[in-house]
Parts: sequence; structure tokens; C-alpha cells
Amino acid sequence: MESNVLKKNINIARMYYPVKTLGPGERIGIWLAGCSRNCKGCISTDFKSETAGRRIEVGRLIEMIKKYFLYDKELFLTQENRFSDLSNKYESGEGKDIFTEKRCGVTISGGEPFIQPVGLNALVREIKKYTEDIIIFTGYLYEELLEKKDENINQILSMTGMLVDGPYIDNLNDGIGMRGSSNQRFIVLNHPEYYDHPEKWKRGIQGAVYGNKIITMGIPDKI
Repeated sequence: MESNVLKKNINIARMYYPVKTLGPGERIGIWLAGCSRNCKGCISTDFKSETAGRRIEVGRLIEMIKKYFLYDKELFLTQENRFSDLSNKYESGEGKDIFTEKRCGVTISGGEPFIQPVGLNALVREIKKYTEDIIIFTGYLYEELLEKKDENINQILSMTGMLVDGPYIDNLNDGIGMRGSSNQRFIVLNHPEYYDHPEKWKRGIQGAVYGNKIITMGIPDKI
């Protein structure tokens, strides 16, 4: 059973550690490829196409990241794994004081994670062996996910710590909170002690060198 889970494929657009602007603590950030929405003002247009990512077995992905739960910062320094050691310098704005915990969590975004329910289920199931601090961003409403009556989605939700749900709506971007627009909700599904008043978390942007380009991670202030 476990070997079957590890052999499931998932389409990854980007992975990075440490991410300090998408939840408490130093986090592993995983962005999945593919999204059919066309939200005006979307900050992740690079991840809309499924071709923006690469398919990888969940087992190999877990091998790449699991040492970070033990704070082994040497794991992602190889060119093969497409990570950079220039990630410690960042700008997190007013949100800097929020992200000071040492617990290593995982934030999954995209793209739209839930268009890959089988792979996402396998990934979250394996991550949960190391941490239960799992945040997932989705353009779906929580109720829409439940209405799908999909066993994989239901299992994902049962293992998720906090879901940030809803599509980005540009004219509802009020510049407040670690979400893009005010219609999006912080739905704490497990471990409320991990997510104290997430509606008060400040926005922040972290910059880093990734391969041969500069990337940003986080939720930008309203312009």
C-alpha cells in the first residue's frame, strides 16, 4: 500500500525552503502546476499551464524534502534539485514578526492543487508523517470541494491543518491578511494551536535567487 502511494506522480512547478511569508515558521513551499481559472490580477500566472511543472514521483519528492524537517540545510543545495542557497535574505515587511516560530511546516499552493487530487492526496499523506502543519491555498470554496464527493479530496481535507479558500477577486484586495482578497477564508481544519488568529497575519514578500532568476514568494501589499 505504502509503495503504491510513493509511486503516485504529481506535477510540481516549484519547491523552495525556507519560505517565511506563507505561514508560521520556516516552511517548505510547494507550488503545483496547472490552473484553469483566469483571475484578474493573479500573481501566479507562471504556474497556470500544466507544462510549467515537471512530473515527479511522490516518493522521490519526499526524499528531497524530508531532511528539512530535521533542519538539514544541505539537502537542496545541488543543481539537480533546482534550489539555491541564496534564500536567507528576504524582505517580509510588517509581517516579519509573525513568522518567527521554528516549527517546520509545509505550504502548498499553485496553480490549483486540487486539480491533482490523487497525487496531492499521496503527497499530503507522506508529509503528515513528518509534520501536521500543512497549509493549502485553493481557488475552490471549501463547500465546493466537499460537494465533489471525491474520496481523495476528502482525505486531503482530513489531513490539512488550514485551508485558504476561494478565488482571487482583484477588486476585493484590501491589503489585509495573508490572502489575496477579502472573500478568501482561513479555514482551520486541524490543530488550531498552530494557526492563532490567521486573519491578523501580516502580508510579506520574500525574494530569492532560484536557478538563474530572481523569484518572490508571499502575498504582496495592495498597490
